[in-house]
Amino acid sequence: MIRLPSPAMCVALIALVVGLGGAGYSATGGNFILGQPNTATSLTSLTAPFAGKTLRLDNTSAAASATALGLFVTSGHTPFTVNSSVKVANLNADRLDGFDSTGLGRKQTILFALVGGQISAPIPLPIRNHPIFLMAMSRSNPQAIGQVTLFWNTRIGWVGQESQTGLKTVGFSDSPGAHILYVDQGHLIDIEVSSASAIRVRNASTDAKSVAVTLMW
Repeated sequence: MIRLPSPAMCVALIALVVGLGGAGYSATGGNFILGQPNTATSLTSLTAPFAGKTLRLDNTSAAASATALGLFVTSGHTPFTVNSSVKVANLNADRLDGFDSTGLGRKQTILFALVGGQISAPIPLPIRNHPIFLMAMSRSNPQAIGQVTLFWNTRIGWVGQESQTGLKTVGFSDSPGAHILYVDQGHLIDIEVSSASAIRVRNASTDAKSVAVTLMW
């Protein structure tokens, strides 16, 4: 007569196979088995009320494909969510909608309200050896606008068109006060050199003037 193992023995044998390297898994409510696939049908959470990291993952392999964490989701789903807007050090996004940062344009607009005879604070040019497009407008007279393309290395260079007259403006200088671009019809609002790497706005009129300066690069 063949004797069948008891139910308790069957459970023990199954547990032994799983523990010794079978297709291990942890169903909801079971143990999490290291080195084996685990599955669950509900949320798994870990809470640790202490001043430090709740969980740390170290991969000590020197292989090129080695990484500490992999996140996989179905198509169209985000791989993770966060509840904080604080910037994370060393977590850098290299692309935006498929574009490298070098392919994305940048813009800076500065508004000035200058009394008669006032000179603005310096406006640092944002990037060396790279074309910078400058548009400036007298907000006191919206029809008055001028534009230049400029760059800087050891001094500032520019070429563009003065406001209203259509005359060309071109030059190189690192001398404070050197004229770059007139913004208004009367040529009393001047974009000028502040240093070898910065510009400024001068209101040479006796009246208060509002000026908008936009840099794009």
